[in-house]
Amino acid sequence: MNKQLSIIIPAFNAEKNLRRCLDCLLSQADGSCQVIVVNDGSRDGTGDICASYGGKITYIDKRNGGVSSARNAGLKAALGEYVTFVDSDDFVSDDFVALALGEMTTHKDVYFFLHRQDDAKTQIEPVPFGNEPGKEDIIRYTLFSKENPNPNMNFRSVWGKMIRRSLLDEHSIIFPEGLALGEDMVFMLYVYSAMNTYSFVNKVAYHYFFLNPDSATNRSKPNMEAIIEANDAALSTWMREENNTEYDLYYYSYRLNDVILMLKFRWMYMLKHDGIKKNDSCDFRFSESS
Repeated sequence: MNKQLSIIIPAFNAEKNLRRCLDCLLSQADGSCQVIVVNDGSRDGTGDICASYGGKITYIDKRNGGVSSARNAGLKAALGEYVTFVDSDDFVSDDFVALALGEMTTHKDVYFFLHRQDDAKTQIEPVPFGNEPGKEDIIRYTLFSKENPNPNMNFRSVWGKMIRRSLLDEHSIIFPEGLALGEDMVFMLYVYSAMNTYSFVNKVAYHYFFLNPDSATNRSKPNMEAIIEANDAALSTWMREENNTEYDLYYYSYRLNDVILMLKFRWMYMLKHDGIKKNDSCDFRFSESS
């Protein structure tokens, strides 16, 4: 049975917040919506929570493969004309479904919704878009987020967007599996390259939480070299396939910023977990690409 909207929720050890996320969606979803939960090898009560909703959700239970693998599994099960992604520790506005169904009648490739970070110390009043950015600007803001003029729009994230499913099928766009960070951005860059029409909805429809102590990033010791090399390879592939040489400056600016961020993250991790003192010297070694 075809649906108008498929809502895909990847879940890993999500028992703390998953019910809030699902209740928010199911309270407004009707027969035109499909709510898909992909349990990515959780070791807590995530599966039991999903089972309690019975036929109200499309439930997929799989071995742990990471968030990209979970989202790809959700895409395979999607029946909707459009798809949107919600993280299990986030939630949407009370009128999100009605808003989404109303917008899709204009049949754009991609819809952008404003977001709010609900665990931020200082809440920023929503900033509506005046002049909507062009496609090249959207790609530029994605690669170099400091130029993005709107704090309530994250062009790198997959959440807060509604995408025509046939666009993904026509261009064989899926999430890159194996990336520790940046999988959202790579996926969205392919979407932005493929889209022809889009629309901005000047309303906060997505609420996200940045700090999640149960996330894989906070649980495991990161391999900074592998993260940097994997992201560089994925972005280089996008640049080459799409022949996007006009974005070289922003691409290399992103890579430099990424390296600095990862080095900082690695240093902070060692200070906290490895007994490194602030005045100790540290030798970071990165292998040369073949």
